[in-house]
Amino acid sequence: MMRKILVPGTFILTLGFVVCLLISTADNVAFAAETRLSAKQVMLKKGQTFKLKYKKAKKVKWTSSKKEVATVKNGKITAKKPGKTTIIAQNGKKKYRCTVTVTSGKRKVLVLYFSATGTTKAVANKVAKAAGADIVRLVPRKTYTSADLNYNSDCRANSEQNNNSKPAIATTIRNIAQYDEIFIGYPIWHGKEPGVIRTFLSKTKLKGKNIIPFCTSGGSGISGSIAHIKEFAKGASVKAGRDLTDDSDTKIKEWVSPLL
Repeated sequence: MMRKILVPGTFILTLGFVVCLLISTADNVAFAAETRLSAKQVMLKKGQTFKLKYKKAKKVKWTSSKKEVATVKNGKITAKKPGKTTIIAQNGKKKYRCTVTVTSGKRKVLVLYFSATGTTKAVANKVAKAAGADIVRLVPRKTYTSADLNYNSDCRANSEQNNNSKPAIATTIRNIAQYDEIFIGYPIWHGKEPGVIRTFLSKTKLKGKNIIPFCTSGGSGISGSIAHIKEFAKGASVKAGRDLTDDSDTKIKEWVSPLL
């Protein structure tokens, strides 16, 4: 319900009309009375643009205090390189300012891997180098011995795979929230990912992350592991994985680059 406001004199204003005097909704941009600019602070990635608007002014002179960081023309800001600059809008003697922060735009990347024999570790290091990423090794609480990996019907690895087990891990990543892209590497055991990977995915909040699986294998490839990666990485976007067993450094870089 509109509430009427009585004003001495000749007219009655509704609360809604008062609000309209304070906020312009044209182009969905709110203009504060004390600045007249559509924004006081703007954060852009390198290469991005932003249209800064000045309310009800026909002639505005636009300048940037640091043109090497960002330029401005007719209110359109173009981010050039990381740093800060002040965009000044001058109308007559009045000047209004907007602080612009330009970031590199690079996304934070993590390579997370499990390796029982060292084969996946070597590949993970190549992926991290190609991606310019941080790297973390997933360590099980109980180390796998050679007997655990002999794949006899009663060996530990075979039993865990048959039961889709989730063995305890000793690795904790407290700052996982800072990463945008997470490469997850593992060997293929009996056609799928080891239980250590299932443990990590099921115990970690990955909503909104991009998960990129990669593996090493004796020939079965990565396809049999993707269903579990998608199942346990709840809320994450799981991209197409790749078997990197025989890939050179150059091929790995060619695969990684378009994903970032």
